Amino acid sequence: MNICRLATLAIAAASLALTGCGGGEGSDEGASDAKAQGAAQAAPAQKTAPNEAALPEPGSPAEETMAMFVDNMRQGEFELALLLIDPSSEGYVEIEKTAELMRTSADRTDESGITLGPIMKLMFSRPWKSVTYRVITEEPDRVRFDVTFPNESPSAIDVAKVDGEWLVIAPRGIAKYADISDQLPENMKPGAPKPPAP
Repeated sequence: MNICRLATLAIAAASLALTGCGGGEGSDEGASDAKAQGAAQAAPAQKTAPNEAALPEPGSPAEETMAMFVDNMRQGEFELALLLIDPSSEGYVEIEKTAELMRTSADRTDESGITLGPIMKLMFSRPWKSVTYRVITEEPDRVRFDVTFPNESPSAIDVAKVDGEWLVIAPRGIAKYADISDQLPENMKPGAPKPPAP
């Protein structure tokens, strides 16, 4: 299978997984315990890879939550990112479906033996590598961040205190994916010859 077909299948799978993601409620069974565990595992990494935008040093609990959320999205740790999102927010289901897509594609291979999991993870985490954010308003129980993705206008994402926990109020469209063809080996790029049949 050539990379064009693989990329088309990956984008189609991603689109199908995210179709109808606005609204609806996510499962919050055991969410409090899982959120505490996820927050502990998801401490913000202050190291920045060469191709990643530097994140501001977290200060307030809301800033720490945002830093952990962005770091998890950058690393493709969508299950952990999900623990930091208010389940009633519009974008919760998008990240929930992205996490499910990562689980189901983790060990799945295409007909040529390429494992789809790492490709899907890269495709969904890459837009977050260069994201920047800054606080634009602060209230006692809500902080609004100006979040900027490359080549996009800034958008607002709130972090609010919900039942005593600081959670991201994820807007619709928060699950983004990117063209990753420039990250693939030469033999997988568009136009590369197909491998011989076994």
